[in-house]
Amino acid sequence: MSPLDRGLLLGDGAFETIRVLFGHPYLLEAHIERIMHTLQELSLNVDSGHLLQSCQLALMEWPLYDAMLRLTVTRGAGGQGYLPLNIPTPTILITMTPLTLTLSDLSPLHVGISQWRKIPPQCLPTQGKTLQGLNATLARIEANSAEMGEMLQCSINGSVACFSSGNLFWRSNGVTYTPPLATGCLAGITRQRLIQLMPDITEAEVMPDQLAEADAVILTNSRVLARAVCKASLANCFVDFPDSESLATQWTDVLKNDAKIRAMRHQA
Repeated sequence: MSPLDRGLLLGDGAFETIRVLFGHPYLLEAHIERIMHTLQELSLNVDSGHLLQSCQLALMEWPLYDAMLRLTVTRGAGGQGYLPLNIPTPTILITMTPLTLTLSDLSPLHVGISQWRKIPPQCLPTQGKTLQGLNATLARIEANSAEMGEMLQCSINGSVACFSSGNLFWRSNGVTYTPPLATGCLAGITRQRLIQLMPDITEAEVMPDQLAEADAVILTNSRVLARAVCKASLANCFVDFPDSESLATQWTDVLKNDAKIRAMRHQA
């Protein structure tokens, strides 16, 4: 990568992180569809077939059973200040890292409310993963400083949006909810698949203190699939979520079974 690459200098690009499960990239086509939508919002033209083929070639070269594949696309080098070239030469970077999740990676989380609000979709494309990751980075640093596992980030209006590293689900009175994309939360691929598999999930915009009524709170992302939140610091008090672990285990099993079926179909 050139030291003048706009992805490095300006965060001008997008990326996807894809879980490889049972030797197959889980929901790869959905990830390609999302990054293509993000690149279109960035006015960056890349062939989707080329991205898909590049990922498949990487998987053939590194045949790992359980791993994280990262696809990064930048606008490449060139331009005058913020103004890019009319016809850029994009940079495509693919990396693959073996994945071994430890007990600490999967243990239930204690979370707080971040001071850093999510960037609203009126300011940047928020449904996909752009290289503008500083917002989530600051929230993760904040969590680490507070000796918490994660931070909940709110929308610019103060309603809950997501975690710094994943989407948010909660269950209250037998109903499962997730914030709408209008809050600035990521259009997570794991989030999307869970909604497809469990169509009774409802979108709802609520304030942080309303989570106190939940019996289960779950973080989802491509890496851990579903992770329990056992406790949250809300309005200077601690709230426990007694059913989070059982629900996270159930959802992880559902997603892994879905991934296994897809991998078997691919191998056939």
